[in-house]
Amino acid sequence: ICTITTFCTKPLPTAGESSPPLLKFFLLFRVGTEEVQNRNELIGAVTTRMLAVESREEEAQKELSTARQQLCGFSLQILLLKFQEKNQSLSSTVTALSTQVGSLQAREEELTSMLRLKEKDATEAAAQILSLSGRLRDVEALLAESRSQESRLLRDVDDHKRRSKEQQAVQSSTQREEIIRLKQELQLLHRDVALSEGDSWKDELLDLCRSKQERIMAELHCLRCPASGHRAASSFLIPVSEGKFWFSSIFPACRFCCPTLCHGQRRLKVSSTHFGWLRYCFDFILNFLKKEVNVVQKFQLKSSIIIP
Repeated sequence: ICTITTFCTKPLPTAGESSPPLLKFFLLFRVGTEEVQNRNELIGAVTTRMLAVESREEEAQKELSTARQQLCGFSLQILLLKFQEKNQSLSSTVTALSTQVGSLQAREEELTSMLRLKEKDATEAAAQILSLSGRLRDVEALLAESRSQESRLLRDVDDHKRRSKEQQAVQSSTQREEIIRLKQELQLLHRDVALSEGDSWKDELLDLCRSKQERIMAELHCLRCPASGHRAASSFLIPVSEGKFWFSSIFPACRFCCPTLCHGQRRLKVSSTHFGWLRYCFDFILNFLKKEVNVVQKFQLKSSIIIP
């Protein structure tokens, strides 16, 4: 091919060159035959080379196809391995999800049971709240009623205390007047006994002492009857200090007559009710009158001994 191209591209002889046409034709023919041979040889070499190249290309194609097949097989194996791994991971996730679903179902059942119990407790609590609210209303009504009763009872207690104080003041005034009168009579009796002389005054004195004793006993009986009635009727507490001052106001002169008054006041401090100190007052009056009666009796005995 290169020779043909070089032959075709040779420059033609110029006009100044002299060459016979036959020689020229012969030369050209020889050159052409040589070139044809060369071209044939070249074509044969090229064809052989082309055949070799084609065979090599066919082998390469075969190798390429085999390589492609191997590559496809390898890619398929790789995909298979990937799919297997993915399948295993998916199976593990499915098993994990199944176990989680089972645990969630168990938890759901537990929560539903707890919810049912909570609903039951809520209904019971609502019922208890309703019952307690009803009881609370009843208790509030009872409390209001009890408060009204308490206020009414407190008013009654105050009225009763006021009345009892008034009664005690009246009784104390009457008892004070009676005691003063008895003391005056006793002083008069002592004075008459000390000043009188002769035999006639003794009989009169004895009669007077007997009548005095009977009257004192009757007065004591009369004093005991209202005290016992008042003790049965009254049931309220009165402070001990009030009783002590009342006693000292009733008997202002008894401190000097009876040396055991201090001990009596100590006993009064121990008593905590109205009838404790009231009973002490009457006991003190009774003891005082008994002492006076004993004095009169001793005087009678002395007078009877003196009389021949």
